[in-house]
Amino acid sequence: MTNGADGQLETEHPDATDAWGDEPEAEATETDAASEVADPALGEESADSATGNLRVDEAVARLAELHSLPTSEHADVYEDVHRRLHTALTDLDSD
Repeated sequence: MTNGADGQLETEHPDATDAWGDEPEAEATETDAASEVADPALGEESADSATGNLRVDEAVARLAELHSLPTSEHADVYEDVHRRLHTALTDLDSD
């Protein structure tokens, strides 16, 4: 491996396989990921986006806020979603 002009590590053989003999996968781009996920804030829902549990759906919907928030605020959203999901699961166990 060597450092390229942009400072990124490059393999000396770009078509080489990894340690398991697999060919390297193409890197997913942010655009690819965005096209696969429905945005509840825009009223979009994919067939598998709803869980059937309103509390879980509301918690997961908070993740749609991340794209409009600075990275420094992402942890607060993740913590809130985790708390909501944990509470929903705990309540299921007590039923």
